[in-house]
Amino acid sequence: MPDPKPPAPPARPESREPSDVRPLGPLVFAVSLFLTVALIMLAAKGVLDRLAASRPRPIRLPAAVEPSSLPPEPRLQSSPTADLRAMRGREAKELNGYGWVDRPAGVIHIPIDRAMRLVADRGLPSWRPSLPGPAAGKDAQQEPRR
Repeated sequence: MPDPKPPAPPARPESREPSDVRPLGPLVFAVSLFLTVALIMLAAKGVLDRLAASRPRPIRLPAAVEPSSLPPEPRLQSSPTADLRAMRGREAKELNGYGWVDRPAGVIHIPIDRAMRLVADRGLPSWRPSLPGPAAGKDAQQEPRR
């Protein structure tokens, strides 16, 4: 009996699949893309520089030089932040201080904290109509007839 042949050694696998992409292709594409973008940016900068150099200079009008002449009303605020601070200061003074609203009528304003404490202690005053009308007369007190 003859000896059977020993099995053949397995074939050595290749280092890559045949369907893989060669590394040189994407590298060439990335470098060419970078160079193209750089050339476009340089061309755009040159065009913008030429446009800026050919732009006419602004003309200074005499009215722009004279700061003493004011524009007609209504004018814009010259310093909005300072105006806002002043307005908030006036509001805070009115909300937190005492003062006359109508001196001949005897109407004053008091600090808001004090007013809230008074309303909490005493409650709200009852509402009374300022002008008497037909509902405020004797007929309103009688019961309606059925």
